[in-house]
Amino acid sequence: MKLALIPKVFVCFFIVQLSFFLPTAIADQTTQQLLNIFISASNVSSGTSSDLDKYRPLYRSLLAPGKTPNGVVGMGIAGSNDHVYVWYRDGTVSSGTTWALDKYKPPYPYSLAPGKTPNDVVGMGIAGSNDHVYVWYRDGTVSSGTSSDLDKYGPAYRYSLAPGKTPNHVIEMGIAGSNDHVYVWYR
Repeated sequence: MKLALIPKVFVCFFIVQLSFFLPTAIADQTTQQLLNIFISASNVSSGTSSDLDKYRPLYRSLLAPGKTPNGVVGMGIAGSNDHVYVWYRDGTVSSGTTWALDKYKPPYPYSLAPGKTPNDVVGMGIAGSNDHVYVWYRDGTVSSGTSSDLDKYGPAYRYSLAPGKTPNHVIEMGIAGSNDHVYVWYR
């Protein structure tokens, strides 16, 4: 997979996803305040990488019972069935729709690559071509697996970002379902 900067192409993307994924350990105060506004709203939209509500304006989205926006590690949409997957800090993942994030499957356990924790995650995405789940880590490695076994398809390997960027610059990463291009949003 090749990392791409943000061209103006169609990308289905959650506003809640963008806000959920900013690791709170590296968020500055202003970013955290904005993040809290988006999280408390629990809204979702669909659009392009530069116009996040171009195709569908904001509407309400519900997490699995007992889960909170601050507990979300990553999200992705499966290419095979459009199910939305949400990975939580407590080591569980749910499957649902954009408006009910556990509609198809309530939270069940997941495992990351060896030695990794949810706090190591920079971004997550699901490839549209084969439903492989990719997890990018703060140490510059990425793993590929299933929704519950996030390194099933091989050990973590190195990734590179745009020149001059580090994982600490990443707000979120996502994979376009139509062509498997990886998009990176930077601070």
